[in-house]
Amino acid sequence: MKRSILSFIVGLVVWVLVASLLNRVLRLALKGYAAAEPQMVFTHGMMAARLALGALASLAAGAATRAVAPSSARVLVGARRSPGRGIRPEYTSSFGRDFQCGITLCS
Repeated sequence: MKRSILSFIVGLVVWVLVASLLNRVLRLALKGYAAAEPQMVFTHGMMAARLALGALASLAAGAATRAVAPSSARVLVGARRSPGRGIRPEYTSSFGRDFQCGITLCS
C-alpha cells in the first residue's frame, strides 16, 4: 500500500516536471509560442506540439509509476486521471463556458 501511494506521488511529480520542462522547450523552439501562450491563441503546429507534450509527460509519469510499483495497475489508472483535475479556468473549452461545465468537471 505504501509503495502504491509513493508511486502515485512520484508519477504526479514526474508528470509536472516533464510537462514544465517540455513547455520551456516549446517556448524556446517555436517562434511566437511564448507570446501566444498567455492569450491561448495557438497555431495548428503549436497545438500539435502541446498535444505531444501532454502525451510525453503522461508516458514519462506512467513509466515512473510502473518503476516504483510494478504490480499495481490501479495506481496507473488513478495517476492517469489526476493531472487533468488541476486544469486552470483559462483552459476551459467553449463547450464548458456555454454549458457551465469546464474540462475539470467533465473529465
